[in-house]
Amino acid sequence: MTGDEIYNFIMYHFEVVLTFLGALVAFFSAYFARRETRRQQMIQTESLRINIDNASLEWGNAAIDTMGRAAALASSRHQFTNDVAFQSNKTNLMIGLSSLIERGRMFFPNLEPESKGGEKFAAFKGERPPILDALMWAYHETNALQREGGPTGDNSA
Repeated sequence: MTGDEIYNFIMYHFEVVLTFLGALVAFFSAYFARRETRRQQMIQTESLRINIDNASLEWGNAAIDTMGRAAALASSRHQFTNDVAFQSNKTNLMIGLSSLIERGRMFFPNLEPESKGGEKFAAFKGERPPILDALMWAYHETNALQREGGPTGDNSA
């Protein structure tokens, strides 16, 4: 085909050629839009992972701080001059530990949900993870502390 024949063909079938070009542009636009959407989804997924990791690290830091304060309370309980100050510190620590346990449930779901608690709601089935068991133990030990003596020994800290 010569240049004149191609030109005449295009002019004679102008609507068809224009429709074909429009479809071609639409196809490539959809392809690039889909590719960009996938890229944005990957970025959002990675951003969500980073946010969860950061929240988990913040939770861990708060757990370490609270456990340290609980250990300090246990080892220095006899140094409090009155029960009111001791009880206030103990209550604040117990609130902190309770909050950490509940927040930790979001990061560490129960293990083996099919093995225990079949009659319970899905969120309450299974075994509590060991990391939360440690906080529960600290909560109960803190609760058992008394300013002088008490049911726990000096090794409570």
